[in-house]
Amino acid sequence: MEFHLVREHPRLSRHAPYDHEGCCRSGRRCSPYNACVLVRSRRRRFSIVSQTLTDRADLDPVIRSALYQALTQLDGQFPAKLAKLKAFIQDYTATSGNLDALLKEQAKDLAPVAQQVATAWYLGIVGSGKTSKTITYANTLANAAVADVLTPPSYGFGEVNSWAAKPV
Repeated sequence: MEFHLVREHPRLSRHAPYDHEGCCRSGRRCSPYNACVLVRSRRRRFSIVSQTLTDRADLDPVIRSALYQALTQLDGQFPAKLAKLKAFIQDYTATSGNLDALLKEQAKDLAPVAQQVATAWYLGIVGSGKTSKTITYANTLANAAVADVLTPPSYGFGEVNSWAAKPV
């Protein structure tokens, strides 16, 4: 999947509505099969799932885009899994308060996807072990929860979790 189409897209802006008029490089109206429309709809799915999991509507669009890209690079099947999770959330009218219980009862295979998304937002890390990537550090939702009392340092000292002792 190519993400550069959205970043270089002349008509896309987080400040302007997306209207499909002249959005492609050809200057013509987009076909529903164009990559820019497909990538945009997948990112919208990620936005809806993220808002449900975090119970926040004000998620940073730059971080959202970076997390989605990293999760997709980590797992090529992530967009398909995300589509199933979004459909589940809509079918069961799930909220952040009842989603975990619903997943345990109805769709255990989707619970890891929800966990990946929540971990990415709250810790700013995608993946685990040697494949993990830090996407954001100071702007994680975990840090936002304590921002009135604590300010995290603006840098990391090494690779992800390098400061923590390995479990015995």
